[in-house]
Amino acid sequence: MDRKNTLLLTVIAIATLLVAVVGATFAFFTSQVQGKAQTDVSVTTQTVNSSAFNSGDPIYLRANMANFSDTYKNVRIKGKGPESEPQGNDTDYANAQTYAVSKPSVKYDIGSGTTGKQYLCYTAKLVVEKNTFEYSAKNPHEDGHQDYSTKASENSGKMPELVITIKKDGEEIKSFDQDALKYLTDIVTIRTYDTIQEAEADKELPHSAGTEDQLNGFDITKAEVKSYDIVNPKSATPGEGSASNPKLFVLYGEASDSVEDQWEVEVTIVNYDFNQNDNASVADGKTVEFQGKIVLESAETCPEDAKIAS
Repeated sequence: MDRKNTLLLTVIAIATLLVAVVGATFAFFTSQVQGKAQTDVSVTTQTVNSSAFNSGDPIYLRANMANFSDTYKNVRIKGKGPESEPQGNDTDYANAQTYAVSKPSVKYDIGSGTTGKQYLCYTAKLVVEKNTFEYSAKNPHEDGHQDYSTKASENSGKMPELVITIKKDGEEIKSFDQDALKYLTDIVTIRTYDTIQEAEADKELPHSAGTEDQLNGFDITKAEVKSYDIVNPKSATPGEGSASNPKLFVLYGEASDSVEDQWEVEVTIVNYDFNQNDNASVADGKTVEFQGKIVLESAETCPEDAKIAS
């Protein structure tokens, strides 16, 4: 009897073990399959819209005596931007560097699951964080030097000594909200050369090399530390702006589109013929500098007049 009971208990134990093993194995594979299924679900084509705002590099300029020398007067060298490290005879040019560049952008990716046109509205502003520039005492004219009085009359009698030029997709921005900053054209001639050697060989007047462009932009010589709202030059065009809110910029597209606005900002220290030592950082501790940035921010809504009629 004991032998039969022992055999019966052994059979039951083996059967129980087999059930447990099979159950655990089934659970394991079920878990693995479910995990794989969840992974496949997460790797799907984007079905909703997304946007990315790139603020670009901070804008910083510190004036020094070299900025106002005659060696590189309002000169730029291709490929030698303000971020370049001076090497060899690049040193003089680097010390005389008179501009800073920033390239903000806004990208709008439209999901594949959307229908109809999708819109993103955003605002743009100049944020001045520090500014110790001023109008030089000799501005706009010093005896024995070029007289800028006629041009200065367009700007309350002063020539701009610090200028910001703002472009969106290659088109110049020409106004701020409430005309807070004055836009000027043909301020000075900027000469651009392929190499420093070419610029050095063309120091004497009349110039025979390089290319010429007129500097346009806003006078920020005395810009206060605050935010300045940028006005959209295409505010009256649906799909580009909003007539009801000229400070809005618009991006739009349809399912799976990727659209982008590219901004370019330059701040320039302008070199004139009159004495500008008032704006030069010198050994006695005086520091003349500008620091700021362009801020691009998504708007809460897009008004109907920003949208293209269907």
